[in-house]
Amino acid sequence: MPRDGCNPFDRRGLRRRYGTERLYLHRGSPLTYSNANAAIRRADWERVPFDEDLPYSEDLKWSFAIMAEGRRVVYEPTAAAYHSHNETPRALYDRFYNEAAARTTIGAEPERYRARRLIWDTVGGTVFDIRTAAARRADWRWVTAVPGRRLAINLGRYGGSRGLPRLNNISPATQVFIRAGLRVWGRTNAVLQSLAPHVVKATRKHMEAVHPKHLLRDNEAHYWYGEHLDSKHVVLDLGCNQGMHAIFAAKHAREVAAVDFDRKLLSTAEFNAKWESRRNMSFLLASLENPLPFQSGRFDVVMAFDVIEHLHRRDQFLGEIHRVLRSGGTLLLSAPNGDTRYKRWKKAGAPILRRPHARNRIQPRGNRKGMPRRGLRLSLGASRRSGHAVLRSFRFSRGYLAAAL
Repeated sequence: MPRDGCNPFDRRGLRRRYGTERLYLHRGSPLTYSNANAAIRRADWERVPFDEDLPYSEDLKWSFAIMAEGRRVVYEPTAAAYHSHNETPRALYDRFYNEAAARTTIGAEPERYRARRLIWDTVGGTVFDIRTAAARRADWRWVTAVPGRRLAINLGRYGGSRGLPRLNNISPATQVFIRAGLRVWGRTNAVLQSLAPHVVKATRKHMEAVHPKHLLRDNEAHYWYGEHLDSKHVVLDLGCNQGMHAIFAAKHAREVAAVDFDRKLLSTAEFNAKWESRRNMSFLLASLENPLPFQSGRFDVVMAFDVIEHLHRRDQFLGEIHRVLRSGGTLLLSAPNGDTRYKRWKKAGAPILRRPHARNRIQPRGNRKGMPRRGLRLSLGASRRSGHAVLRSFRFSRGYLAAAL
């Protein structure tokens, strides 16, 4: 948190960057590890000490080494600390020069900070900072300090990144237009997505406003998990949405329980179940951030499709799934793959079809290492596009996997 008397620019940056949600960091996260206030296992610190030869970013290098081992680095918002600086332009230049040089050394920067970007960022950043100072009614001395601060910051970035290659030949102005166009396209897509269920109802394709994807017939691509269901199974659908996967499971299983936190969606799911004359289904309004209200070993199969990326307490979620599954039961789980070219474009700043309600994307390699800690072992991975049961091909924009106890 910013100290009393902190300049309005650092105050803005700290509040925008460090939010109130717990995050599990990964390489490429907008938020990176900082040792300004951190708790580290002593054994890990002794085994992987900080690199004292680096002038800056030794904590970032340490976090990269720890995450490369499959360990987790967690941002805990309740562990607050006051940490801010009111630096002179000379101090800002030195800090950003050394940070850029250090990040170049450890491979945290993808490309050189180029001269035309320096000019563009200095002009644009100066205007942005002056607006910030005016909006916050900051002291006049901060307004007059803006041009010098911005120039010092960007000159430091420019000088410290000289050891990196030139990768991006697109001018900053062109990048601005591209990003603006993508933002317009993303918002247009969001509006169309929200209208799609109402179009379904208006055109009488369904009695309720359901998403068109739920009107797909029973096919292998959409209901890829059918082979894992049996007529003797008791199934739990977590985050059932409008109930289409739960209804499909009810056609093949003895009993299905569907859970969602949204009362309106759950009501639609119940309507759809009655419409399909499914009498072996029950529905429960509950949050998946809390312990599941079911007895241990209750279910043969648990389905959790496109749910885990929305949750804060993912470890608890997997632990609860492990608890309610019988020994030898099956978890069918899907999540957006965070390691595709499409997602890497978004991480680079292109706001393509952004989903603001999703907490984070899932890194497949991290999932494979994290599952055993919750009593789960991976037995199958299948792509929705190809249907191939090979976890190593988990490289599509959306992947599926099945895990057995």
